[in-house]
Amino acid sequence: MGPEDKLRTDWVKYIFDHIGFFEWGRVENSCSNGMPDITYTLKDMHGWMELKVKEVKRETTALVLPKFTPSQRNWMVSRSRFNAPVLMLFRAGKYDLLMRAEAALNLSIWALETVEGEQCFKIESERLKAITDDQFKRVVSMLGGGYNR
Repeated sequence: MGPEDKLRTDWVKYIFDHIGFFEWGRVENSCSNGMPDITYTLKDMHGWMELKVKEVKRETTALVLPKFTPSQRNWMVSRSRFNAPVLMLFRAGKYDLLMRAEAALNLSIWALETVEGEQCFKIESERLKAITDDQFKRVVSMLGGGYNR
């Protein structure tokens, strides 16, 4: 299992499978350059999620997304103009970051130790299985829906 597969598997097991009215699918598409890895529907909201994984040695290092191509950036910008949730799920060392497109597009100006806020949810990967209700609500909100666990 590759690193992105592990990331997706962890989030499916501990997050996605526990959200009511949530369906997701893996996208393998050679027709549309830059299309994210996951498409999902939460109640009546449709969204997209790109997956990235990178080893990070020090939390003070500026984050740079691996293999974040111009076509992926353009896809995120064009879809987020319509207020559709376009997210990046980034495993950076021991942390998982769920970010809105705006945050992902500006990620290289942040260090891992300072990442978080309205545009980004950060959790230690090992803590996913023990996510709190408040953290879970935050994730569901970022996906575009109300709380339903």
